[in-house]
Amino acid sequence: MGPSSPSRRGDGDKMSTTAPRRLDLNLHCGGSAGRNAWEDPSFTGANRLPPHSRRVRSMVAPGGYTRGVCLDSGGDGSDGRSEVDGGIEVTGGWTFRLFPDPHCIPISCVAADGESAEEDCEEGSQSFRSTAVPSCWTMTEASDPPRYTNVQMPFDTLYPHVPRDNPTGVYRLEFAPLAGGWRATGNGRRRAVLHFAGVEGCFFVYLNGQFVGAGKDSRLPSEFEVTDLLRYERDGTAVPAAETPAPAAAPNVLAVVVVKWSDASFLEQQDHWRGMAGIHRSVYLYSTPGEAFLEDVFARASVDVSGLEEGTAWDDLTPRHRGRLEITARIGRDQGTRVAGRNVYYNEEIECERDGGATYRTRFRLRCRADLPGAEAFEFDPHSSHGGAVRDVHLRGNLVSFSVDLPSKVFAWSDERPVLYCLECELVRIRAGFPPEVVDVEAVTVGFRTVEVRDRELLVNGRPVTIRGVNRHDHSPTGGKCVLPSDVRADLELMKRFNFNAVRTAHYPGDACLYEAADEIGLYVVDECNVECHGHYDLICREPSYAAAILDRTTRTVVRDQNHPCVIGWSLGNEAGFGPSQGMQAGWIRGYDGSRFVQYEGANHRSWGQGRHDYERDDSARLSDIVCPMYPSINELAEWADEIAPRIGEGRPLIMCEYAHAMGNSSGSLSDYWRVIREKRGLQGGFIWDWMDQGLRQVASKDGREVVWHKYGGDYGDIPNDANFNINGMVSPERGPHPAMFEFRRIAQPVGIDLRHSAGGNGQTHDFTLLLTNEMHFLDLAGLVEGSVVLRVGGYVSARFGFELEEGRRFGPQSTVEVRLPELNAFVVDSGGPGLWSAAEVHLDVDVRGRDAECPLPTPRIEAHAQFCLDGHLSPDRCRCTVPAYLDEAVKPAGDPGQSYPHRSEGEDGALEMSTDGHVLRMTSDGSLSLSSRSGVKSAKKGEYVLGMRPNLFRAGTDNDGVKQLGDQFDDESKPLGRWLSLGLDDVTLEDCEVSFPDRASVVTTAAMCGWPGRTRHGGIPLARRLYEKLGDGPATKVPLGTWRQTFTMHPNGSLSVRVSMDIDGALRDLPRIGIEMSVPGDLGCLRCFADGSGERDEVWGCPTGENYADRRFAAHSGVFEFEADSADEYVVPQAQGNRMNLRWLMLTESRQPCPTSDGVEDTSSSPACIPTPGELIDRTVKGATGLFVVPSPLQIGDGDGTALSGLPQFSVSRLTETDVFWARHVHELDTSGDTVYVRLDAAQRGLGTGSCGPQTLERYRVHGGRAYDIEFLIKPLG
Repeated sequence: MGPSSPSRRGDGDKMSTTAPRRLDLNLHCGGSAGRNAWEDPSFTGANRLPPHSRRVRSMVAPGGYTRGVCLDSGGDGSDGRSEVDGGIEVTGGWTFRLFPDPHCIPISCVAADGESAEEDCEEGSQSFRSTAVPSCWTMTEASDPPRYTNVQMPFDTLYPHVPRDNPTGVYRLEFAPLAGGWRATGNGRRRAVLHFAGVEGCFFVYLNGQFVGAGKDSRLPSEFEVTDLLRYERDGTAVPAAETPAPAAAPNVLAVVVVKWSDASFLEQQDHWRGMAGIHRSVYLYSTPGEAFLEDVFARASVDVSGLEEGTAWDDLTPRHRGRLEITARIGRDQGTRVAGRNVYYNEEIECERDGGATYRTRFRLRCRADLPGAEAFEFDPHSSHGGAVRDVHLRGNLVSFSVDLPSKVFAWSDERPVLYCLECELVRIRAGFPPEVVDVEAVTVGFRTVEVRDRELLVNGRPVTIRGVNRHDHSPTGGKCVLPSDVRADLELMKRFNFNAVRTAHYPGDACLYEAADEIGLYVVDECNVECHGHYDLICREPSYAAAILDRTTRTVVRDQNHPCVIGWSLGNEAGFGPSQGMQAGWIRGYDGSRFVQYEGANHRSWGQGRHDYERDDSARLSDIVCPMYPSINELAEWADEIAPRIGEGRPLIMCEYAHAMGNSSGSLSDYWRVIREKRGLQGGFIWDWMDQGLRQVASKDGREVVWHKYGGDYGDIPNDANFNINGMVSPERGPHPAMFEFRRIAQPVGIDLRHSAGGNGQTHDFTLLLTNEMHFLDLAGLVEGSVVLRVGGYVSARFGFELEEGRRFGPQSTVEVRLPELNAFVVDSGGPGLWSAAEVHLDVDVRGRDAECPLPTPRIEAHAQFCLDGHLSPDRCRCTVPAYLDEAVKPAGDPGQSYPHRSEGEDGALEMSTDGHVLRMTSDGSLSLSSRSGVKSAKKGEYVLGMRPNLFRAGTDNDGVKQLGDQFDDESKPLGRWLSLGLDDVTLEDCEVSFPDRASVVTTAAMCGWPGRTRHGGIPLARRLYEKLGDGPATKVPLGTWRQTFTMHPNGSLSVRVSMDIDGALRDLPRIGIEMSVPGDLGCLRCFADGSGERDEVWGCPTGENYADRRFAAHSGVFEFEADSADEYVVPQAQGNRMNLRWLMLTESRQPCPTSDGVEDTSSSPACIPTPGELIDRTVKGATGLFVVPSPLQIGDGDGTALSGLPQFSVSRLTETDVFWARHVHELDTSGDTVYVRLDAAQRGLGTGSCGPQTLERYRVHGGRAYDIEFLIKPLG
């Protein structure tokens, strides 16, 4: 339906007293065959202007040939507009009223008279109130709250029909009559355009009581010409004295009716909050010349990739690439302008005459946006050949098309060096007797780059690039789908900070500000069309009635974003089936823009259904230039690269459109994925799912403080819902990075680091050499990189040395350079040889960073880290099967403990008491221990430490173990959490206990471990309720799990040796963990440990939590760390968290202790004589402390054929039990006010995997029965 359709204009559109009392939205755009307009897929909109790529935000900037204003406002009526040329006066801001369905809206709501909008309000009904625009009414209207579903629709009607109860909102805005310059100037007539950047729902626009138009796509702009519908100021003509002055013009009244659900809802079945209805992006009113204006400019800027150098120096200010521009400009006109000319053009070059005999031409100027001495400006006119530089000129009515081979070289655009140019296009009016006159100007931002797919590689500027990407939804914890431009930019800057180089706009186009920021920051974008039909996967793609809407969304996406260099590929949509509509999309895009690739995940599925990927489908390349599966396993990737792709002659690369589902405590095996990506040809990365947890912020008052928590599906009473399945981001709703972010940053760091060592003279000489690899694709980093190495002995920093690359040495992309460390080599030799190093673990931390350098071009952020254990180099003979001597001596005295036997007695309550050297060990019949002084204190007071020790085979469950909010996952064989509950692992007891005394210093307890399924109730957790339904009301039945043997040995100084052996039943497979849990007093919540923790500290976000697991520890470093007992609040949904690998020692104290190194923070002395010995450091660590000191021994795990050593224990310390965490649905429900701290030591714990949506934990990171697990440690009271 064209914008000038007479059926949409005329006297019949005006409101009158004879109009029906209720608004008929179908009056001007009724659906075919009597359908409602919002239930007719063939109706995509009314009177919308053609799409274009002009930047509306710049069109409303002061000055220039366009003018305009942003009509946004705050909910209090505050002015959210900028001061602009031609600004308008708004009265009171936007108002809003919600109706239960589209049929009950009083016609007065869209009337030209503001007062009449309230006249039809029924008694008790809602009246108009102030509201913010942009916003989503679901965030403020209690009667229509947010709803979340994944695959299922939030209602039960079949497309294209939607529920009769269909919330409909009416927005109104009054603004003063416009100045006359909006309608005409000395340069001629002007046109006014109303621009909606994004409206969720089917919407209808009225201006001054007249119908303007309608639209449906929630994520793309809709524009309407409103020149003749606006009210303007009087022209100021003098009024004769005899006449009464004319009254002031009435204000303009803009009304927008938004219907929440429509047939378009079935094209927008994305996995996010559904029906976040409202005007969620900005609204603009702008004006352009009327007779002729630049409707659109499409500039394809490319570089010649032949003969390019191996790399460009990061500070090189010389353009080095030959550039080419292919330009198509479209000249528009308003609805009142007529063009004279024949309607059969063929190959003629025709300049059509417009009103007044004027013709129009275009001319162009290109300049670099950066102020560089070597950057030239170019001017070219398609009407002049410029010595052959301008080629292929075609003038066809309102179209101008030509190409330009630039006479001088340009800077290429890439993610590493995003150099931008400004292409200024002028529209010049030519009239007889008048000089040429510029009437319109458009400034197009372009970046010169070339994208190709060939020989199983994605090439940017001729080089294969690795996609380190992430999927991003629009989300705000307070605004829902309404996201401020500043927050969009903050997202992209945070991605760049954590070494992402690409973003997929899942699963719809982002706001225009996203692409502008990505151009400037340097991020590749895969731009996805707003098409997802997940719940009707095989159906809508084959519906002819939806074909026009699908193509409309495709063309509007491509045209709007066509000039952004960041966009390297177009995505047809997501999970929308494989039908003729997808073929139509791909064909149109390739015909319009062949400079980018097209991708679609569904191209590698079979024709019907969404089953396993079919990589051998012979027509998949018809839809997709990239093989882009979602959630393939690592083995699947390797099989494709090694066997399938070579066998079928696949020429396309594989880039995962989704992988590593980041739901809750997740992203296990990220490093395993990237190992195979780097090893196998044709694998070029992928996009993690996804960026942000889509929680909605709430604030609770707790213990006199405010606690921020977040709602998700089901928290608003929304049925159906998919619970927390949209809480799956790498960052929290508040943009706080989760631990997986630091893991990815390490994996994707721009400089790879390796260490080479050689020794001679029986260990008397050492040569340590760093091998640095430039992982970038385009830039030579010579002169930019410097760094330091830190030597850690026993976890503490002992020395630090700086290094830099040799001056003049190249460090090209994908190349490796050697950096010798003479200061470190001398330090090691001067320290006295292997004697010092054999006493404790020695680690070398390597930090690489970029220099502070001034450069007018964008400079890459360089930060890289690595750690190397030097034990094998410095003390190859050191025994790693026992506790290091310096730690053993710090906990227990030398000699046989039997030389000073403890006194053993029985207390009045039957408890066993053992005492020696002023310390008392007391064990009750249930196995609980207390360790105290001889003061006789029998409660958990100062000086006594209760050690409630028990088997711990349960963890609170990560979302990958099973989504506890989804009861249907109880029987899902791929999710073990339901099986763990069925075994009663959340309630394990020791049965048939027997106590023996092998000697006077030791006590041995043996027992059977049993689980009690269903005895511990978690009533608010749907997955647990499914278990209770299965068990019924009968008594709990215990499940045998294995045997328990616990040995305590008391030493003369009061310290204890503890050994726990757990022999797990061989029938038990894929368990959460094998470990023990100790309870200690709550005031011992300050911790210091030597273990694996965070190897990074971010300047913005500080030090991360340092949590790491068997399959997510690539970024972990060994060292001494301080933290407090965990409160289980890292993730939106409480779940297992806080684990750390490889515990060497742990100190629990009542308050934070001073650092034992010489400067109070860390010793960076370069003199070996100043290094404290490991024993001295431990003495300083425990000096003056009150608490407990724990030192574990290396693990012993029996494999059935004997005993095999298996590293060091994992551990976590929390103020909550695992069942406390499992019970809670939100963080504000966690009660950390108890007087107990729980210390967990694990012989083994299951990895994380990504099983919430994707491959489960790899076999090598799983825990099975059928073997004996031994945990042994020393524990000593301090103070």
